[in-house]
Amino acid sequence: MLLIDKITGDFTIGQGNRETAVFTIRDQDGAVVPVQLNTFKLTVKKNIDDDIAEAKFQITAFDMTDAAVGKVRATFLNAHTAALSGAHVMDVEMTEPGSEPQTVYGPKGPVRFTVRKIVTTAGVAPPAPGIVVDFGIGIAVEAIYLRDPGTGQFIKLTNDGGFPDWGPSDPGPPPY
Repeated sequence: MLLIDKITGDFTIGQGNRETAVFTIRDQDGAVVPVQLNTFKLTVKKNIDDDIAEAKFQITAFDMTDAAVGKVRATFLNAHTAALSGAHVMDVEMTEPGSEPQTVYGPKGPVRFTVRKIVTTAGVAPPAPGIVVDFGIGIAVEAIYLRDPGTGQFIKLTNDGGFPDWGPSDPGPPPY
C-alpha cells in the first residue's frame, strides 16, 4: 500500500510493493499545467547529501496519458523497494523543452520516502528449533514427560535420533 501524507507529501510504501503515484502539476496560482512535452525524473536517496551515484533508484519512465491535464504517473516496481527499508528522501524533477530541470514535488526540499519492512515473505518458515542443552558430559535423554495441568495427563516427548516427536498421552505417571 502506498500512503501519501496530504500535508507534508511524505510517502510510505511497503517493502517490495508495486505501486503507482499520480502527480498533478500546477502553477504558482494552483492552476493545472499541461505537461505533455515535458520529461520527469523521480529520485530516491538515503540522505539528502548523498551523491547522485548513491541514489537508491530513479524513475524516468512516467505514464503521460493524462499529461494534457497536468497529471503524470510514476510506478514503483517491486525491485525499486525490495532491498530498502527505513527513511529516505525523494523529489521529482520536471524538464520543459529547452529549459533546466525544476523540482516540482518537494519544491521546499525533498519529502520523506519511508519503506516499511514486511514480515511475511515468499516461502515457508523453517520449523521451530529444538531445545538442546549441552551438559558437556555426554548425557543422553531418551524421553521427557510433560504433565498437562488441565487434564493431569502426561505427554511423552521422545527423541528418535532426528527431530523430537510427540508421543501419545499417557493417563498415568511416567515410569521412574
